[in-house]
Amino acid sequence: MRIFVVSDTHNCPISELELIPREARKRDCSYIIHCGDLEDEHFGHPALGDLPIWVYPTRMNKNVPKNLPSSWHVLEDNDLQVVEFGSGKKTRIYINHYLGVDVLRTQLGVPSLQAEVRELEGKIRAKLGDEVAKAFKDEIDAEASAGARYPKVMPFAMVEKIRERFGEIHYALFGHSHHQFFHVNLDIALINPGAFGMGFREYKRSYAVIDTRTWDITFSKVIL
Repeated sequence: MRIFVVSDTHNCPISELELIPREARKRDCSYIIHCGDLEDEHFGHPALGDLPIWVYPTRMNKNVPKNLPSSWHVLEDNDLQVVEFGSGKKTRIYINHYLGVDVLRTQLGVPSLQAEVRELEGKIRAKLGDEVAKAFKDEIDAEASAGARYPKVMPFAMVEKIRERFGEIHYALFGHSHHQFFHVNLDIALINPGAFGMGFREYKRSYAVIDTRTWDITFSKVIL
């Protein structure tokens, strides 16, 4: 079984969204998981195709449409989301969009949170103005100060906490930081597919593909 994993589509135009099911089918994927930050108006949109899709709503989602197509599975915005696939011995996947903040703090091959905030704040200010940039920085500062909610832990400790809480988990998927990330410990793979949209200068179109049979995990992006 192959699963197409995407995140952070933000303000993608329809032409960009249409690339997601196209790439999923090209990669022989049976399912799509969206790790969060999908625009309200894109829930249920035909541009995302008819493959079964699981979506993690985030606090940017204020008015998710009702009566979505049967192929759509909308999770709750909390840290309790576990999805199971397959029959017999199931593949169990933990999904938490905001886990990307914790991983960013580990500084494993990515900028520090402070450096990332400074860079993004500058880009947001240039593109969207001072008010939006300030709101972004205030949100990140609030997250950084919420030590209980976002503990400073390394990936192996994250894996231990997930397993203690949910038992056997094979994959932990997240977004938010816009950085592709991969780490395996205790037979749990931590995966961030990267941002598909909102690259400020251009759309990043990053994604990951999971093969649950072979344990292969492929990171790629759409090049137009």
